[in-house]
Amino acid sequence: MRSLVFQDVSKLKQAETELALLQRRSTLVLAAAGEGICGFDCEGNVTFANPTATEMLAWSLESPQAQSIHNIFGRDELNAEAYCPIHHIMGGKSQFKASNKIFWRADGSNFPVDFISTPIMEDDKLQGIVVVFSDITQRKLAEQKLNQALVEIKQLKDRLQDENTYLQEQINYNHQFTDILGQSDSLKAALKQVEQVAPTETTVLILGETDYLRVHYMI
Repeated sequence: MRSLVFQDVSKLKQAETELALLQRRSTLVLAAAGEGICGFDCEGNVTFANPTATEMLAWSLESPQAQSIHNIFGRDELNAEAYCPIHHIMGGKSQFKASNKIFWRADGSNFPVDFISTPIMEDDKLQGIVVVFSDITQRKLAEQKLNQALVEIKQLKDRLQDENTYLQEQINYNHQFTDILGQSDSLKAALKQVEQVAPTETTVLILGETDYLRVHYMI
């Protein structure tokens, strides 16, 4: 005698559908992110990479998993371990950030980045590391242009200050009236006229008469 066993798999199907939807959403988020996002296992091998990271690192779209952290990080740098994202997370840190570091492309060129790394945990065990990074090339170029502009402004300011100081010294040297005695209003008026025309290059005859004498100034 045969017996039939029926099992309700509707919940299983629903769970599979929800999982597929979640994976789809995760894929869309990774694809839309403006930063490079890479996952690494505890040995430093790439487990996943979003399209932005693949493009920035000039990796093949078919096999980013063939890469490792050593392909993009720390080439010819004696202190690379000091800011290695995997080294710090493996050392127990819950997060590690670094700024103005170098990542290498598959074609041998490099570019400056800011990055942050966080652990991938499962059942309280470290399964890998996620690294999110940004290409800061344009920011560094803008900073260099700004610094150059500030240097040029300071140089211009210093030059104008020097020229102003020189002109003031020349005016004080060439047009001092300390040898002229007298405090009358008429003398003061004559000296004021002299001061007004002294900086010009035009020859001017000023006629003035004090309380004691008539003075002629030829400038």
